[in-house]
Amino acid sequence: MNILSIDTSAERGGLSLLKSNGDIYRFEIENTQRVAENIYRYIDELMSKSGTSLKDIELFATILGPGSFTGLRVSLSVVKAFSLALHRRIFGVETFRLMAFEGVNLRGGSYRHILPVGNARRGEYFISGYDTHLVEIMPIRIVKMEEIKRILIENENALVVFRDEDVRGIIPSSQEAVLLDKDLSYACLNFAKKYCDQFMSETDPSSIEPVYVRNDVVRLKV
Repeated sequence: MNILSIDTSAERGGLSLLKSNGDIYRFEIENTQRVAENIYRYIDELMSKSGTSLKDIELFATILGPGSFTGLRVSLSVVKAFSLALHRRIFGVETFRLMAFEGVNLRGGSYRHILPVGNARRGEYFISGYDTHLVEIMPIRIVKMEEIKRILIENENALVVFRDEDVRGIIPSSQEAVLLDKDLSYACLNFAKKYCDQFMSETDPSSIEPVYVRNDVVRLKV
């Protein structure tokens, strides 16, 4: 299956392409600040490099969030446009489930629980929890620094995964933690390949929306 994944959920992102013959191509986006006006050019460059046409893509995948408000809307709008124009399937995965997936891949499932953590700014942090089968055991929420430190101490046998460097300072030194790549497009590609049938619903692609956590963020259809 030919799969194209897009990650513009953070300040650095990328594109990843899996061809049916097993070849993998990647395109790094060093700064997603102007991604809205450049995303189609980036995709064209990747298609040209790989000798692939968009018509060859059978599944478009992206990250749903939480993440950059603008970045999430851009990537989801792009895959929806391709889905409608080419009559292809699209697949979206929550950021923290994907981070848990990477944690299991890197540590071989040697921990019972994976705790993805992210910087929510304003002195607050995102946190959620998954088991090694990627079943959510702690719904994502935003907590203050004092509370997240307490949660981490209470779950000292869990593996913490994060991709914001400034999260490192709140993790107890005794706790196992893994800093993930900012660009999760390749992880998204692997996740879609392995789990698209399990996690993909039959919902109309137009109804798929970004995942926002803050109550003060308006949910917009894209």
